[in-house]
Amino acid sequence: MIIKGSTIDFTSRPEGCYFSPRCNFAEPECTGIHPELRAADNAYHFQRCRLYPSWAQRI
Repeated sequence: MIIKGSTIDFTSRPEGCYFSPRCNFAEPECTGIHPELRAADNAYHFQRCRLYPSWAQRI
């Protein structure tokens, strides 16, 4: 998935998901909690989105 916009300034990271300010699927909960790293579809792919895999089915 391509996320539009500029990358974050890592010297002043936002609370919650780093992608939430520019994610089309972000919800209010995304701005409060930094998601944990979890396995995605196989042993070689990982993700931090609390909405995964539901958003993946929408694209």
